[in-house]
Amino acid sequence: MMNEKSFTHTNCFLYLKIANESFEAMNENIAKNVIPKPNGEEGNVVKADPEQKSFKSSMVSVVFFAMYLDSILHILISKKVGIDEYKKYDFKKYEDKLRILGVSDPLILKRVENFRNSRKELVHEKALYPSEFRKGQDEANKANQLIKDINTLLGISV
Repeated sequence: MMNEKSFTHTNCFLYLKIANESFEAMNENIAKNVIPKPNGEEGNVVKADPEQKSFKSSMVSVVFFAMYLDSILHILISKKVGIDEYKKYDFKKYEDKLRILGVSDPLILKRVENFRNSRKELVHEKALYPSEFRKGQDEANKANQLIKDINTLLGISV
């Protein structure tokens, strides 16, 4: 089992901490804006969030989950094949890098592909291009679970 202490000096766990803190802030901001319906009606009302705090936090979360994933993949592959050999893989997709580490589960690889695409769409918005609508908060939820699953799969404890 690998953990934070077994890694080379790196910022990867700081990236994960920022991602997790932003993810928590996103959920706290969502919860603040959900109130019970008036007059005892069943259900809730979602208040407007004019400062878009939950969306901002979701974006930070997604970006830093990606930075974390990129960092750990770089470290693990470099340890496996050497830094010079790693240079051949540096600009490969996350899915390809995971395959180098022996990950072959098609569901995980598909989730990683979806994460890569959603991160790219959210960060490099092309408002005039038709694309699938992505909600930052939903993508942050998926990214959070994906990173937990990848950590488990790669034997990383945090």
